[in-house]
Amino acid sequence: MKFDWIGTAFEGVRVVSRKPVTVVVWGAAFLAIFAAFFGPLIPLVRSHDAIVEKVGANPWVMMLAVAPFALFLATVLGAAVYRSVLRPEQSRFAYLRLGADEARLAVFFLALITCTGLLFLLTRSSGRNWFIGMVALLAVSPMVCLIGAGIFVRRKLDFLAGWRAAKGHYWSLLGMNVITWIQYMLLSWLVQSVWKGFVLANSDHFMSPSLGGPAFIALLFAVFSAIVVYYAVMLTIAAAPAAAAYRFLAKPIESELETFD
Repeated sequence: MKFDWIGTAFEGVRVVSRKPVTVVVWGAAFLAIFAAFFGPLIPLVRSHDAIVEKVGANPWVMMLAVAPFALFLATVLGAAVYRSVLRPEQSRFAYLRLGADEARLAVFFLALITCTGLLFLLTRSSGRNWFIGMVALLAVSPMVCLIGAGIFVRRKLDFLAGWRAAKGHYWSLLGMNVITWIQYMLLSWLVQSVWKGFVLANSDHFMSPSLGGPAFIALLFAVFSAIVVYYAVMLTIAAAPAAAAYRFLAKPIESELETFD
């Protein structure tokens, strides 16, 4: 059977449509992780000036400050997305776990984040560094996009499992990644447009003396809840296609594994 790279690119959409409650739980998990990391800092940083004073104005310092949160979030929620696609029978706790699978993925994501940062540093000297960096990321993405799923399935730090599955499928995986990226960017643009419209429509409320009243707090809570679910959807759209692609492409190679029986 031929690899359907177009259909596979929409695996994240299928996961969201099949398991909307699970995705909402992932959003709640995002909120819990966010609160655990940054909740204790709220009394310390009540303004932009205080934030700059605490962590510095250098954007690299800011990135290092949020890196542990980003790594933990990508590990826990990324593993849940992989599990929903590759081990659908393990649906307890909305596929959320904290164990050996997550530890192995943390190593992979740390290596991926480091390599991505180095790639952007190498293109920083160019005036079009972001464009060059994105093109470079897309160019190498077919060679690395299945590594995380391979590590998850093999239950060991086998960085070559995804490489073996991707061999001979560069262009189809590139097409899948481009479609996935387009979905990601369109959803991001749509949500940002809605958010800007909401802020403009409610600008009077933000400037009102009753700011902080029960109705306004309830409104902000609803908006923030939608935002965290949005981030869970974005992560699902980004991670699910690679898991589905590995499930299909690695089946002839890994047929002895229980996951592919």
